[in-house]
Amino acid sequence: MRRTALLIAAISIVLAGALAVFTSGKLVDHVERHTERRLHTLLVEKGEDWATIRADGFRVNVGGLAKDEATRFRTIQLLNANVNDARVYDRTSVSQPE
Repeated sequence: MRRTALLIAAISIVLAGALAVFTSGKLVDHVERHTERRLHTLLVEKGEDWATIRADGFRVNVGGLAKDEATRFRTIQLLNANVNDARVYDRTSVSQPE
């Protein structure tokens, strides 16, 4: 009886751990997709669709080529107003004037 109880307890702990790992991975994927969709929609609505958004956990990477510094700054400020600015990593660049 004692061995059976220990075996059941051990199996329960292993299953609970596996379930926790699986659900945490799914939760992170959901948060990343939701963040990317929400910010992409926001940028398109504001006419700043030149920027690309990639979420990596809670980090939001912004990339793309802005036509000028004002456009780049406006886009980053827009994102900072909607997401904690510590999460936004600016990987954008500005095109050179001709």
